[in-house]
Amino acid sequence: MLRFIYVILLNLFRAPYMIPKMRREADHPEKYSAEERYELARHCIRLMKVTGGIHTKAYGQENLPKEGGYMMYPNHQGKYDALGIVYTHRKPCSIVMDKAKIQYHSCKRVY
Repeated sequence: MLRFIYVILLNLFRAPYMIPKMRREADHPEKYSAEERYELARHCIRLMKVTGGIHTKAYGQENLPKEGGYMMYPNHQGKYDALGIVYTHRKPCSIVMDKAKIQYHSCKRVY
């Protein structure tokens, strides 16, 4: 929990720039492709990882299907599990989460 607060505090100076940028890209899907919006999300995750000194290792990516869809579930529903999945996937993906972990206002927009 302390690391979570630490990362938030050290990234507060980025919020006035990043949040409006993410909002602009989400509001104009005709102007920004899904890949561009996904790369912005991955960039934000990378910034948080660097700030918090978090190192992510992904194992078994060669076992994922090359074509078609598949479902990914974070195993602990923790604060970083979903971010780790998004960060390690090169192609856009979404995460299935427990309804108790998300709030109504975060479901309005798909980033």
